[in-house]
Amino acid sequence: MENIHQELILKDRKNLILNGVINILDFSDVELTIETAFGTVVVEGEEMKIENLSKDERVVTVVGKIDGFYYQKQREKKRLFSNLAR
Repeated sequence: MENIHQELILKDRKNLILNGVINILDFSDVELTIETAFGTVVVEGEEMKIENLSKDERVVTVVGKIDGFYYQKQREKKRLFSNLAR
């Protein structure tokens, strides 16, 4: 089994390196949403650009003014007819 790990490296609030990346879900110059092996990460900032994306290594590098980042809470999946069963 593959050994999965996660690292977030922020340098001088200008350069963010994140590994364990599965998919880029949404991207603009002010917000980036990334699906990772450990949950969805949201990066907020200004004038952000994806400088490097390696699907083989599962790494993304973001440059710009990084204001912050956080993991989104996982949402529970609701069944379509759960309200009708009551």
